[in-house]
Amino acid sequence: MDLEILEALALADNRAAALSQLLPGSEDHDYFRCLHAQHRGDLDEADSILEAWTERHGSTERYLRMRVRQDWYRLGAAAEGVADDVRDRFGVSHWHEADVPDVDPSRPTKLAAGSFTGAALLAEAQSYSDLSQVTDEGLYELLDQELDPTRRRALLSRIGHTSHDALVRLVYEDLDTRGSSGFGSLNIHRELTLDQLNALAKLEPRLLTNRNWVDAVVRRMHPPSGVDIEIDRDAREAYLRELWQFVRELPVANNALKVHVLWHLLDTLRRKNAPVDSALLAAYLALPRGAGYLAREWLEQVRPEEIAQLGADFRGTTGLPPAGDDEALVRDYLQRQVITRGDAEQYAQWLDRHWLDAEIATAQ
Repeated sequence: MDLEILEALALADNRAAALSQLLPGSEDHDYFRCLHAQHRGDLDEADSILEAWTERHGSTERYLRMRVRQDWYRLGAAAEGVADDVRDRFGVSHWHEADVPDVDPSRPTKLAAGSFTGAALLAEAQSYSDLSQVTDEGLYELLDQELDPTRRRALLSRIGHTSHDALVRLVYEDLDTRGSSGFGSLNIHRELTLDQLNALAKLEPRLLTNRNWVDAVVRRMHPPSGVDIEIDRDAREAYLRELWQFVRELPVANNALKVHVLWHLLDTLRRKNAPVDSALLAAYLALPRGAGYLAREWLEQVRPEEIAQLGADFRGTTGLPPAGDDEALVRDYLQRQVITRGDAEQYAQWLDRHWLDAEIATAQ
């Protein structure tokens, strides 16, 4: 049958008429229609016939024959991907290499001087704004360089603790840059030493009202881990006195922390039966807080944001529990240590007059 159809197609003046004798949709019809399309150079039509072939007739021997013919036609047209398909189909390999002399005199035998130095490599890696090509060790080489805000923040986001003099300046400049999330947003903020934190506050005084900065300073003032301040009252007193020297100079936004520290210091001195420190007691009473024994006229003159919250929990900062009974502490100092000396009136400006008179009468 194939030979008869081939002869009819070859001799016919009108090949389309010869194809019309075949049953449309049959494998014979698709085979000779594809062959006719290839002969007249209509490779796109041949592709469409081949695409539908496998669904109609499967991957038959005729299909494979037409597929190879189509690849050869396409190869002549330099179609993309056809050369690789033909190479793989016939297992062609191009492993031969040209013979070259051992040394090409036209090419350099060594790198130019300075092309592979650490400085050159660092400069190339620094061209990436996120510093992703700079190693962790290389970051420390950038501390002395002038960096734009993006690179500076990328540096501070990855760098660890260092005593380098430029670190505090870089942290300050980053905090002063628009878009900064504030102190505590970067890991390096938690790596700063106590001296570095204090130096940073001198450059940026607003940190004195920043809770994250205050917490960072207080945590660095903790006694060594081997010291148990619950048992060692001398160590507890020394720690609290150092804390008080720090927090007493902070703005009023830190009044709750001041009350917390000073309550524990006064309570520690009371437990040690130490002589009363009138200055410490006066400082404690002068801190505005919601207590019933304080003078109402005085509290009414204080701004609400300055009034400290009694019993605030600062364990995560100071390592100490919330303050205990506030009134009991003050009463004990007045009755057992102050009133006996007859100088209770020096605290009258902060205390409710009736409450103070009652305490004096009780002590007497």
